[in-house]
This record gives sequence, structure tokens and C-alpha cells, in this order.
Amino acid sequence: ERSNYCWETNNEETNTYNITRLQFTDDRLEWLLTNYPDVQIQLIMFGKSNTVGTDKWNPISQTVQNKMMDYMISRWAAWPNVHFLIMNDVPYTAAAGPITQQEADDNMVMVREIGDYMKSNDPWNNLISTGPKRREPNPFLNFSGQDSWHSYVHEERYSEIDADVADEYYSEYNIS
Repeated sequence: ERSNYCWETNNEETNTYNITRLQFTDDRLEWLLTNYPDVQIQLIMFGKSNTVGTDKWNPISQTVQNKMMDYMISRWAAWPNVHFLIMNDVPYTAAAGPITQQEADDNMVMVREIGDYMKSNDPWNNLISTGPKRREPNPFLNFSGQDSWHSYVHEERYSEIDADVADEYYSEYNIS
């Protein structure tokens, strides 16, 4: 697994980091920023899973969750060209399936907890976003202030090669 997920095993309560996986990411970042200093890097913080909130996040304590996020902030936030993507291609509604509504809700709660924590604890104020399941709306693009941590739009489609998907989010609140 090449995910940035820090833990050595599925037993996150052991507090054992997979140093090899983390160093692999470090090596890639260092090479990219040394050889291509103007490139912007979107670092996916957690691996892709339909039920990551239920399976990976809920079982671990708040203390361990905070420790993991502090570790990621300490390790990568100071890189000048890194932007954080909490998760990618994750269903946030049961309609995006194949998950239950409770699993979708768990994914939403997880992303909001991480986004709020990152905004409060990242001294460099890196850009942060999350990616919904393809062809699904991004539920974090609201202008109510609820998700103020969400600082850039990450959208993917299967076949589009232009930015027309941004038209879905254009409103009087956006800059035209």
C-alpha cells in the first residue's frame, strides 16, 4: 500500500508508525521540490476507501487521531508547495454507494473533524480539500461557513478535460 496512512497495521491503537511508508513520501517530495521547485503537490492524507470513516477513523481514540494529524502536520505542512487532500474519491452519500447512509455520514464526520483540526493546528495554513466520489457533488462546497477549512476545489470526472465542472459551483458567492 502506498497510502500516506501512517499506521503500521490495522491496529491504530498501537501507535506504531510505518516509517518506511512515510520516508517514501518524504523522498518523493524532496525529489519533486528539488528538481521541479515550482510544482504544486496535492498530498492525499488518507487512503481511498468507501468506508474509511467507519473502518479506520471511528475505532481509534481522539487522542490517537490528534496524534496522527499532528504528526502529518509536523512532517509535511512546512513544505512550501504542499496542499492537503484529506481523502479522494470517497462517497459522502449512500447514493454514491456502495455504502450505507451511516457509513456515508461517518465519512462526512471524519473529513470535517480532520479539516477543522488542520485549520486550527497547521501554522502554515496549507490549502486543504477533499475529493468526493466521481460524478457526485462536493458536499463541502457550501458558503455557510460550516466548512471554512475547505480552501480549494478538488473535482474529478471520468472524461472531462476542461474545467466545466466548476460551472456547477458558480454562484453569486463565488468570484467570477
